Amino acid sequence: MSRLVLFFTILVVLQVSSEDVRGCPLKRLIDSCCVKKYPKLFDSEFITECYNTQRKANDKCERDMCVARKLNLLTEEDSINKDALLRFVEEGFKTEIDLVNAIKKKCFEEDISNIGKPEMCEVAKYKICITSRMAEDCPKWDSKGICSSAQQKVENFMKMLS
Repeated sequence: MSRLVLFFTILVVLQVSSEDVRGCPLKRLIDSCCVKKYPKLFDSEFITECYNTQRKANDKCERDMCVARKLNLLTEEDSINKDALLRFVEEGFKTEIDLVNAIKKKCFEEDISNIGKPEMCEVAKYKICITSRMAEDCPKWDSKGICSSAQQKVENFMKMLS
């Protein structure tokens, strides 16, 4: 029974990962349960605007694209401008040198095409990659209340990505 619950938990994590990062279970675990508090890289005034205007869009990626477009992270062809995204990450995490280096290595120097579902858009893949590096970087997880199984959930999610 517990394996079945774990399977569905991981399945939900993978299905939700292309939605609003605030709604992403991995991001929620990091924000709520990691004792280290990270800068709110993904929080911007554009998130609410894009998610409200794109609420009825069938393509959840269009919401992520809206945010990326407003942050000038896309090329004219609507693909990720890797240089702009890297500058955005470096500025957002300027006090987190080790985290920035891990993000550079895993999300910019390595191939991220195998992250998530094959049809998942590039913006969502980068979002998952960056959020996963934050989870790996967390030095300690709170073990009380709703966070009691946070570290195990994160470890299971990370195994799915490797």
